[in-house]
Amino acid sequence: MATLMMPLEDNNTPDYGDFVGSDDECEVEDLAEPLNRYFEGLYYPICIGDVLNERYRIEHKLGHGGYSTVWMAYDFQMKNNVALKIHVPGSEGENELKLQNEIILRVQNTSNLLTYENFFYLRDHDKQMHLVLVFPVWGPSLGSCFLMQMSIVARISAAKQLLKALESLHDAGIVHRGKSIPPRYKFSYMLIYSIDLNNRNIMWGIRSFEKSNTDTIYEYLGRPQKIKLYLPSGIQAEIVKPVTVSEDLLRDTICLGDFGHAINVGTSVTPKFHAPFEYCAPELLHDKDLGLASDVWSYMCLFLELFLGVRLFYRNASSSVISDMVELLGPLPKHWKGDYKGFGVSDDSWYDQSRKASDRLDVLIRRVRPDVGDTEKGHILSIMSKGFCYLPESRISVKQLQQDPSFRAVMEIYKQ
Repeated sequence: MATLMMPLEDNNTPDYGDFVGSDDECEVEDLAEPLNRYFEGLYYPICIGDVLNERYRIEHKLGHGGYSTVWMAYDFQMKNNVALKIHVPGSEGENELKLQNEIILRVQNTSNLLTYENFFYLRDHDKQMHLVLVFPVWGPSLGSCFLMQMSIVARISAAKQLLKALESLHDAGIVHRGKSIPPRYKFSYMLIYSIDLNNRNIMWGIRSFEKSNTDTIYEYLGRPQKIKLYLPSGIQAEIVKPVTVSEDLLRDTICLGDFGHAINVGTSVTPKFHAPFEYCAPELLHDKDLGLASDVWSYMCLFLELFLGVRLFYRNASSSVISDMVELLGPLPKHWKGDYKGFGVSDDSWYDQSRKASDRLDVLIRRVRPDVGDTEKGHILSIMSKGFCYLPESRISVKQLQQDPSFRAVMEIYKQ
């Protein structure tokens, strides 16, 4: 375990939050990480007020995923707040560290990419090593925000920034999504998520708390609400309700993060497909190698989500998502028939070239965004026709999309 100590020169008196009563326990547990991750020795046990690596004091909970927990901490050395991403042992953390180093070396513009500032390791009571990546503090993910409450100008600005971030990666020959699922998790469906370009690895900017003490931070983010957790090893942890960031704290900047499954162009992985399936390119569900074009499909899903304020494909099962695609975009390539490798049973009608799309894209836009005029709608339909090409070799590239007249026209309409 990491040594817990409090530097004497620090004048920022720690505040350890509030233990909740029995009436609030369910709410905290529902919003916090699954308890079994601690009992299985996957999550590193944390309490508010702990000091890690003799440098970082835990101040609040930011979130969690299948492979990590994320905490806000005060850095005594730099005298500012940071985010600590504490990885599960043997997960994708080492791959993320490796790709992060490559990104820092190879990518020219990382302004919209979430790259680490420092890293260290924590040893738990079972002598397992947990990699900890230190990041700047960013706000909530796109997936945790209510998009319709945000201005369309901010959402389109986010789409433009995301495309620039993706362009920076692609110029360096890096595909954002790539690595297959670690063997220890391969048969646990609930853990197969957030491993591609999707709305949970895009973070909104948040106002700086650099000059704020703990009390001020809690005024904005709320005091940590927590429950004591006693592990069989005798180690104590806390289940902490993640922060809720109000809309007035958000900035119009975004960053792309979570590079634990990124790969270099030309790298082959197994399995090809991934979840969440709503953002998964259709070729990956048909056992085709992924590439830069696979990222473009995911980006188009996100672009439409930002433009419309709702998700274009919203099913959890891969077969249902394919059905939605066919309903909206028409039949899949005939030569893909028999290649489907996703969850569920394939449907021969997906490849029937006489089948017509039953849901019209222009009707969808009119229903969700009645404020959009015919000219703007034409631009959106043009963008979708180029980005939602089933065949990856026919799909528009990130660089081409940057220069596309319709894309540039939409960006100009919502220019800040």
